[in-house]
Amino acid sequence: MVGEGPGIRVDSVANSIHQRHQLSVMFARLLSVALPSSLMLCVSSLSAQCGLTSTPIVFPPTVGSGFVNAAVALPSGDIVFGGTFQDRLVRWDGSTLQPLATGMETSVSHLELASNGDLLLAGWFQSMFPLGEQRVTRWDGASWSQLNWAPFNQQYALVGSLASGPANDVVVTGYFLDAVSLDPESVLRWNGSSWTGLGLLSGAAHDVVVATNGDIYIVGDFTGIDGVAANNIARFDGTSWNSVGFGVAGLLRRVMVLRDGTVVAFGDSAWRFDGTTLQPFGAFGAGDEPYGAIELPNGDLIVHGSLTSVAGVAVANMARFDGTSWSAYSASANRVSAVALRDDGTVVTAGGFLLSPVSWQPYAFEMATTCPATAVTVGVGCATSAGVAELASNNLPWVGTTFSAEASGLPTNAVALAVTGLSAVNIPIANLLPQGAPGCVLMATLDHTELLPIVAGQSSSSLVLPNLPVLAGITLRHQVAAFEFAVSGPLQSVTSTNALALTVGSL
Repeated sequence: MVGEGPGIRVDSVANSIHQRHQLSVMFARLLSVALPSSLMLCVSSLSAQCGLTSTPIVFPPTVGSGFVNAAVALPSGDIVFGGTFQDRLVRWDGSTLQPLATGMETSVSHLELASNGDLLLAGWFQSMFPLGEQRVTRWDGASWSQLNWAPFNQQYALVGSLASGPANDVVVTGYFLDAVSLDPESVLRWNGSSWTGLGLLSGAAHDVVVATNGDIYIVGDFTGIDGVAANNIARFDGTSWNSVGFGVAGLLRRVMVLRDGTVVAFGDSAWRFDGTTLQPFGAFGAGDEPYGAIELPNGDLIVHGSLTSVAGVAVANMARFDGTSWSAYSASANRVSAVALRDDGTVVTAGGFLLSPVSWQPYAFEMATTCPATAVTVGVGCATSAGVAELASNNLPWVGTTFSAEASGLPTNAVALAVTGLSAVNIPIANLLPQGAPGCVLMATLDHTELLPIVAGQSSSSLVLPNLPVLAGITLRHQVAAFEFAVSGPLQSVTSTNALALTVGSL
């Protein structure tokens, strides 16, 4: 398949008939090394059967009894667990489980990764800090810092939920009392230096989330906030509170914002808000309690908690929604109170199981796909008039997603050709075109090409991977070539980046 990106014209960089002829000849020569069949026609025999592996994370006796309340994946891939166990906060690096901090008198109730990568904790921390009690704290990877509660009285600062915003702000819900005015607040926002009260609920909030546009959504068991009628879900637009649709009759436990901006909430049913309407998309079983959800890279939702069924489908504490239908994800004999997602698609589940009527044992499992996605650098880019041409992946190639990569070090007076092939080649471009620069190599067959613009020496390429299981396990080569023109017009040089060897994964 050969195509041009939308809105990209060859004649935007080749302003004469002669130049356009050169490009035509050049593309014809390059295409002579392409495979005769299309990408989709070649993959059926290469696909793999995919599933999940479950590997326990062993909590040693030194961690103490209790259960996991929260889990979060750090940018490094390490997992941090917080809960009621003795250590309160531990870090899993893939092989060992170690305490991350000391001085926490009660459990860690919430964990959140801030927009800058810092770790936010909600709980009760006293001996950690010389100034005494602290309800929310921040870890930057090396040290802990306080979020000063003044003017709110710490004695009444009871944090119920925690979220981080796109501007590295922090939002909490609970019960807070202004130490000066004695006015109560249900929602506070931290701007980097101080807390500001945002409103008082008629009821209680159970969860909060901040959208990418800065809007704040809260859910819980309430009828309104600051005089605005809102049934169990409300939105703060930066100035005032608003109802969300017609609200929900029953209480809501969790809320999240998906990558496409859709707001989803969970209570007796799963609900989604597209900015206009609030609609259910699956009822949970009687007595079920959803504790939270994560969004997989392909957009699927994994909902966890104490669950028996959803939309009539039997599940065991974990359920999956693919945008259309529900299915069981992975069976868990115990409630799943926390879930974290690594960049490699591994889902980490955690919770606790009863040792006795009064004692819990923390547990966690790594749920890894048997068809992982990979993007590995192959070869090296060659020298251009702007430096060394390099290609780096922005994400991993999962079925049902759009893989993207960023090329840099490209000449500005040029156009880029993104190449994706099912087979690897190793052909010096100088053997194909007289303008091929020394050391520049074509490393992928041209099963799919896309003509791209170059802006400030960079160019973004993408490859849509349809949501087809047959694609799982195939290998691809992805590369970018640059065609540089002299100021006078003729083609001057053809250069190339390194290639990326891609294995398409399935979640």
